[in-house]
This record gives sequence, structure tokens and C-alpha cells, in this order.
Amino acid sequence: MNKRQTEYIALYLFVFGAILLFGVLARKFVLVKGYDEFSAAVGFFATVVVLSALYISLQMTLNELLLPRMDKFLMRFPAFQKLEEVAVVAENHAIVAEPIEEDAITETTPQPSQYEVLRANAIAKQERASQAKLESVLDYTK
Repeated sequence: MNKRQTEYIALYLFVFGAILLFGVLARKFVLVKGYDEFSAAVGFFATVVVLSALYISLQMTLNELLLPRMDKFLMRFPAFQKLEEVAVVAENHAIVAEPIEEDAITETTPQPSQYEVLRANAIAKQERASQAKLESVLDYTK
């Protein structure tokens, strides 16, 4: 599993755990006030739904509206431009691997079998024949 995916999973579990904790606290608060179990369950689910919707809306707002604008604003400053260049260089170094020899490439590329070559030639021959037949029909109708 990718490290970034693990970080996202940990973040979402932490947020979901906090939302559930607030839901449980809301349920306990409703029970302490003297309401029945059903009202406490409604309070729990209402708290969980409202906090989840609030978290999702904040995430969407930050990711789609604010972050691109903040990125454009910060890229005006030379210090942030240098950070961007360092990140791009580090990313390019991570991608570069050992040079691949041409012999290894030719060995791994599959060569068509004799049957496949004969089949492709037969299909092409049939297509040429049908094209010629179609052209003769069109010439006859003129």
C-alpha cells in the first residue's frame, strides 16, 4: 500500500472517530437531560450526520476553491518558487531508474506467431476483395 494512502486512511479514521465521539457525547447529554433512548439515538445520528456534512463541505471548499488560489498567491514569492523547484527535482530523481538495455526490450516484446501473421494476411486479403467488389458495384450503378 502506498504511504500516502495509509496517511489518508489514518486521517479519515481519526476524523470519523472524533465525529463518533461527539455523537456519543451528544447521546449522553440527551440521556442526562431525561429523554428516552429513542431521542438519544436520534441525537446521536443527527450529530454524526451534521458533523460529517460539515467536514465534507469544508474539505471540498478547501480543496477546490481555496488551495488553488493560495498556491497562485504563494508562487509569487521566490522562496516558494524554490520549494516548488526542489519538489519537482526530487520527484524526477525518484522516477529515474537503471537504464534499460535494448536487448531486454526486444526479448520482452512478444513476436506474432506464424498463425497470427497468416490470419492477418487472410483478413486483409478478404477486406481488399470486398472493397474491390464494392467499388465494382458502385461503378456499375453509375
